[in-house]
Amino acid sequence: MSNDRYLQPGTILDQYTISQHLASGGFGNTYLATNRLGAPVVIKEFYMSGVCSRDVDSRNITISIDENKPLFSSQKNKFLKEAKRIHSFSHPNIVKVSDLFQTNGTAYYVMDYIDGISLAQMQKPLSEEKVMHYLRQIMNALEYVHSKKLTHLDIKPSNIMIDHNDNAILIDFGASKLFDNEEDCKKSRTTTGMAYTPGYAPIEQISNEIEAIGPHSDIYALGATLYNLLTNLQPPLPSEVRKKGLPQISNISPTLMNAINNAMKFFDNERIQNVAELRLALNNNTPIIPPYPQEDPIEPTPKPEPIPTIPLPQPTPPTIPDNPTPPKPSIVSKFFKWFFISLGIIFLGFVIYKIIPKIIPNPPENTTTIVDNDSLSTSMGVICGNWANDAINSSPKDISKDAIIQQVEYVLDLDTTDLGYTLGISYGYEFLSQIHHFYSNDIYLENNRALTEYNKYFSKNQPSINEIKEANEYIQLTNLRIQNED
Repeated sequence: MSNDRYLQPGTILDQYTISQHLASGGFGNTYLATNRLGAPVVIKEFYMSGVCSRDVDSRNITISIDENKPLFSSQKNKFLKEAKRIHSFSHPNIVKVSDLFQTNGTAYYVMDYIDGISLAQMQKPLSEEKVMHYLRQIMNALEYVHSKKLTHLDIKPSNIMIDHNDNAILIDFGASKLFDNEEDCKKSRTTTGMAYTPGYAPIEQISNEIEAIGPHSDIYALGATLYNLLTNLQPPLPSEVRKKGLPQISNISPTLMNAINNAMKFFDNERIQNVAELRLALNNNTPIIPPYPQEDPIEPTPKPEPIPTIPLPQPTPPTIPDNPTPPKPSIVSKFFKWFFISLGIIFLGFVIYKIIPKIIPNPPENTTTIVDNDSLSTSMGVICGNWANDAINSSPKDISKDAIIQQVEYVLDLDTTDLGYTLGISYGYEFLSQIHHFYSNDIYLENNRALTEYNKYFSKNQPSINEIKEANEYIQLTNLRIQNED
């Protein structure tokens, strides 16, 4: 008995005959096939890589480890729901599902064959005019998908087909999820993490933050797709975008560059939120007003006649001579004038002598700069966080979790609970949390001291905008002090 992942050409499935294997992913295989009339179709087979195996003679799918059977069953049910959901769609820029069946211990669904190539197969970079032509169609498709409370979660050039009429068609809803759906979120948390394509997935998808998923997640992937089409380069990871910013693209309009930048913001609440906002950004933030029929103008209400006022009698101004002679000051008034000026000078001298030294103390004999704990804790949080982030970008699998936590806990051991301490913990833990998806043991992170302290202090001391600005000044000042001391 031998095993093989793919079905061989000539294999008959229900009323379809397999012609060739097209592609494979973590949750399925895709084949080109023909129906009974000889017309080409595309068939997607549910197959979990690393969980399934296939007997070549019987073509049956088997699960070698019993512990994986519930996982396989739940994901197969999701695959069936995906097919039924797409079958209910009716949009010219979304692939159509025409059939669904189960055999060989797994499930299959049949899609229309698109005579064309994917954007990934096109020669790039594409012109801005060409990209905008495809973008308008994909935005229409995404807007339709989002109206069904569904996110695609795998927007990328290889999942956008271009037919022989130069129309863009969105395919492969294998990673899609319902948003604003509590039951779907619970199931996602209790099964497997979300699949994603590096460079096209936003941070909330990489971190498996189910509740944060929404239309803005697809907007990020669409922005990354535009970046690839216009540059023929792999889009940077979210952490790189946050640290260095998105590299500027030459030979495109500032409006399009600005839209891509805002679509690929690291934090989802700073990002373009939906297709409607993306259209506004591409239209240079000018709303597109649809032409509505003009209604009959409303006659303005006539203003009431003003009530006449009764003029008040005006007082007669006093008569002033043409050349008035100013009165001469008396000797007594001159005396009091100089007396009060002298008294003010004496009082000012007393203030300078007694009070100013208390406000501006003499400089200490020891000129060594002392770094206060608040500034140091904030700075150390940032330094530790940047260290962790650099380690992630260089070699994430070799990161020592204990080493990172040891660096962050240096901040926690400082004897202070003020703003610097709070912000130090938050900066350190924020970067620490970015690496949790590289490890399978999330319980470790849930119980470590950094998270405990973060929840204990930072949740009670949410910083205001002014406090954050103050903390940033702390960081800059402390870095300068540390450099001077070195």
